[in-house]
Amino acid sequence: MNGERLDMNEPILNVAWLEPGTVVAGWRLGEKLGVGGYGAVYRAESVTQPGTFCAIKVFLNPADVRAGREAALLMDKAVHPNVVRCLGVGRWPHPARGHLFLVLDLVPGLPLHLWVEEHNPDFARVAYVSAEAALALGTLHKRGVLHRDLKPEHLLVRETDTRPVLVDFGSGDYEGAGTLTETPLPPGTTHLRSPEAACFWLAREDNPRARYAYRPADELYALGVCLYRALTGHYPFPPGDMKFMQYLDIAHREPVAPIDVNPRVPRAFSDVVMRLMARHPEARYRDGEETHAALLAAVTFGGRESWEASVFEWDESPTAEGPEGAVTSKRSIRRPPPPPVREQPPHSPPSPERPPRWRLAPLAGLAALVGLTAAVLLFTQLVTRWGTPPEAPPSSPHPTAQVARHHPPAVVQEVAPGTDAPDTAPTAAPPSPADVAPAATPPVRQKDEASMKKKNGPGSPQPEQRPSPPQTASSDAWKRALLICLVQGGTACAGAQLKPQRGPCPPEALAAMKALRIDIHDGREAWLDVTKPLALGGDNYADGPVISSFVREFGGIPRGSMLYGRLWVTGNGTDNEGRKQIFGRWDKVKLPDGREMPVCFNLMNRDGTYESRVGPPGYARLPRTVPLVAVDRFVFED
Repeated sequence: MNGERLDMNEPILNVAWLEPGTVVAGWRLGEKLGVGGYGAVYRAESVTQPGTFCAIKVFLNPADVRAGREAALLMDKAVHPNVVRCLGVGRWPHPARGHLFLVLDLVPGLPLHLWVEEHNPDFARVAYVSAEAALALGTLHKRGVLHRDLKPEHLLVRETDTRPVLVDFGSGDYEGAGTLTETPLPPGTTHLRSPEAACFWLAREDNPRARYAYRPADELYALGVCLYRALTGHYPFPPGDMKFMQYLDIAHREPVAPIDVNPRVPRAFSDVVMRLMARHPEARYRDGEETHAALLAAVTFGGRESWEASVFEWDESPTAEGPEGAVTSKRSIRRPPPPPVREQPPHSPPSPERPPRWRLAPLAGLAALVGLTAAVLLFTQLVTRWGTPPEAPPSSPHPTAQVARHHPPAVVQEVAPGTDAPDTAPTAAPPSPADVAPAATPPVRQKDEASMKKKNGPGSPQPEQRPSPPQTASSDAWKRALLICLVQGGTACAGAQLKPQRGPCPPEALAAMKALRIDIHDGREAWLDVTKPLALGGDNYADGPVISSFVREFGGIPRGSMLYGRLWVTGNGTDNEGRKQIFGRWDKVKLPDGREMPVCFNLMNRDGTYESRVGPPGYARLPRTVPLVAVDRFVFED
């Protein structure tokens, strides 16, 4: 292998792991508030004015175009009382070539969903916060500014005055700005995509020239998803599933109304959220101002008792026995069960350009018979699920849901911190447990209708009896399993697909590597996971996505570029010493200027490698720097 080794004398700087006490342009860094695929945010105190605090956002790549874009937005077009204020911008440690950083107002408070779960406010307070956020979005939209990655984590509720504050405009857009990615969809988060964006991706996923035109209607849909999460404790279409399956759900399924998940939600509040999440953009509110007016009207003309009730029931469970036999209790919310699966047939295919992806899945190899059987069963079930109307459900009490069913999703054209990175850039490997934010409770399939109903406490508003939404539990699970098998070529349906699929490197990736002056079978040393400390030694790695970076410039790939890939570290067998066999594949590079290009890199040899020494169960022990090799075909021989 013609690879270059790590220069031991070269200084290493990983801004995602700066030590407390580090001074950046007169600010002493404290605790890390969050880290994502593009930058890290720290709490900081002024060196010259002790007691003055701010938030410092340092970008990972010195030439990342998102840095200047976010600074331009926060200091000009996006200046607003409900938008985090940018106090300054600079580069560090070198004033010209260093990492760009932003000095931001420190917003003391919690993200919207965590604020609701921590304080359990009444519905009126949540509506007022939501209305103010909608009005702020409407003002930004009139200026031509789009956030494009609106989610509960980016909507903070300031603890001093309970006002909403929008943060993290790294994916933001404005009139005249260039595109950030070379993918069909702009930066964003999968489970907050609108139905029209999901349809666009399903129809044009393989078209490198397709660009989706993100619009204010997409942002209003995302606001509806944020409110849904706050009012129910769950997302309408939970994250964590295959991206393809999530987009199918968003495009073709009707979300269960918030009032059917949490019966405490006032009907008018539930109706507003459902209209924000209408499947056709024309059925949603026209803009943020109309959404603001609808929320205020719902509170003003609604029944006082239901709006003054807390979002969730309190659950006080005894924790310990105090002095003189007194029993102390811990007060926590009682989260309702997740929304059941509601089957909906699609009103139209995703796109006239090509049939749905599940019809095109290849069947090959030794498992052809098994794959064909799965395909027949899946086709039968999908025809039942989406091709023929199910039994007519009871008439919905939500007029917005009726509107949505009469408007099929449109197919339109054109183009952060935490572990939930935008889906246009693969998620970073899991951070340390201390950095993991609380996550939503995983969805649980309900078998008994009675288990979906919670009794309200004394004095709580009693919801009227409504027909329970239809539920399909086990059938949906095995249909998804069969679809996954079919998409993967019908192989390994009897067990998990542990190794990556074999196959040639795509032509566009070969062309990109040639343009980058990368020769096949050439390789370079790379940091295996940029979210871990960049220091010599070993670390433990799990199955899943990983973001890597070459230690030195490699051909036309400058230092600071990010490589997105995946590791398979379990289930591949072991050697005589018990060391696990490991496979790795990287298929995208993101250059410091923001351009993204397809590539094909393997971890070391084509038959993988073995961990340096035996790691704990479920993990592999590897050096923090490993060679990545350019290939024209993914072989992964046994």
